[in-house]
Amino acid sequence: MQPRVALVFPAQLDFSHSVIRGVAEDLEVSPGFAPTPIHFIGDEVLADIAPVNTFSGIISLAAWDNPVLRLAVDAGIPVINCGTDWLKEKRVLSCFVDQKLASQFAIQHFKKAGLSQVYFLSHELGKRKALVEKADDFRAQAIACGLETGSFDMPGDPINENPSRLTDFSRETEVADLLHSLPKPCGIFCEDDNAAVMAAGVGYVNNIAIPSELAILGYGNQIVGRHNMIPISSFPMGGRRIGKMAARLMKKWLSSGKKPSSPRPLAPLPIVVRESTGGTTHNIDIEAARRMIESEACSGLKAKEILSLVSVTRKTLTEQYKRAYGETPAEAIRRVRFETARSNLLSSAFESVSEVSVKCGFSSITSFSNFFQRQTGMSPLEYRGTILSD
Repeated sequence: MQPRVALVFPAQLDFSHSVIRGVAEDLEVSPGFAPTPIHFIGDEVLADIAPVNTFSGIISLAAWDNPVLRLAVDAGIPVINCGTDWLKEKRVLSCFVDQKLASQFAIQHFKKAGLSQVYFLSHELGKRKALVEKADDFRAQAIACGLETGSFDMPGDPINENPSRLTDFSRETEVADLLHSLPKPCGIFCEDDNAAVMAAGVGYVNNIAIPSELAILGYGNQIVGRHNMIPISSFPMGGRRIGKMAARLMKKWLSSGKKPSSPRPLAPLPIVVRESTGGTTHNIDIEAARRMIESEACSGLKAKEILSLVSVTRKTLTEQYKRAYGETPAEAIRRVRFETARSNLLSSAFESVSEVSVKCGFSSITSFSNFFQRQTGMSPLEYRGTILSD
């Protein structure tokens, strides 16, 4: 008779189901124990579902203070946790994705998007040791890259324990206040996709532009983020590969009676770019170019300077940008400068044409006048006089 192993996972996470699928796939190739999936929600007491001592081992995803896993560990039952919360417990094996690498990739992603301010967002940060370490490492790597950074807690109940918070973002006034307080533009690396969906949803209903003001990166690639009103860019966690690793380690542990050596952490899978960081094009290079044009067109930006920010050729950038926005980068620069010039000419009759010229990034009033003449068929002064006299 094969030993029974409990698969103890949160019910609401896609990751839970993919890990369990990975365990099942490994067992189909090489049987070694009988798995019993046990799902829980929030602080549900697992002991009420099945007594710990009825199992020969446990494969789980649970917080470090989970009382049922603590009972199992103290009873000498083999426990493998598919996350980082139990890394400090030497009697537990942990299968997990390298969080330092994930932070590194997240920062590179934000830098590629042209952002210089990045933050880490989580629930109950101070209560979870592994999460504190992840946030600290993210900030340290951001500082080393010359970025402004910080971390903060999302107000209210953790969404994993209270999914109803995702049904009405207009009620989340505390989260809205937090997002409004952030310097913009900035990037937010979220603990998971649920937190990312909350940030994106609250930002959307409070007129915070995503991703131009707030670029949001999730973790887990869950269905709630993939099909959100603003689809979330995210790290796929690769639950099946973690499940297969956990199954093999548990079989080895049960057959030998000895705890195997701790496995090396898995490298993160590449980020899936969606609208929350890549805009409607889902292309981080094009979004970075668009952000640079919108923010620096009036500082004398030249189209060729954008190439230093992106990882594509001039031809590819021009073609992809025009396909996405209906204009080339050079045309976009001219449009932004013209719209700024026209707005400044009309907003203050007391501002000289020369001052408007400087604000729009022109080296001389002559070059500004020639540019404006080509756009409107009249000089800046004629345009102002015509419009203000109507």
